[in-house]
Amino acid sequence: MLTLNHSICPECGIGCGINIISKDGQLMGINPYKNHPINEGKNCKNCIDNINSISENEKCKNYDYTTKIEEIIEKLKENNNQEITIVTSGKTDNNDLNKILEFKDNYDYNIVAYENNFTQTDEELIPTYAQIEEADKIITIGDIYRKNSLIARRIMRAQENN
Repeated sequence: MLTLNHSICPECGIGCGINIISKDGQLMGINPYKNHPINEGKNCKNCIDNINSISENEKCKNYDYTTKIEEIIEKLKENNNQEITIVTSGKTDNNDLNKILEFKDNYDYNIVAYENNFTQTDEELIPTYAQIEEADKIITIGDIYRKNSLIARRIMRAQENN
């Protein structure tokens, strides 16, 4: 049986509606959500390209997020909270950003939101590319390679340096 779930496009922070269609836990397709109050069933080229890339990805499948989240929590516990900085993209939508801010506040982490002119972020917290390359631990959430390729390249260099 087909299942239809309403969601929002992850491509930018506007929050346009999309439908995710699945069958027995497998992705079958994604299309615009016709009755969504923001986009009223119309999606921009960026969203459509994103939908097509997700729909065409044969690797889409169910994922055990609980285990992965528990692993991340254990890694975070190994550090002093003030040594942890959460870096988020300027494309993070408001719902996700609110959850990230709540998470940051609960654990007293630092946060960097890459945004226009960095008006909301303490400049001293913004890591340089060299600092990212030299980081001991990096945990990314989302598609950092497509959303911020400059930082992704530094993360790959950090991985090469163990």
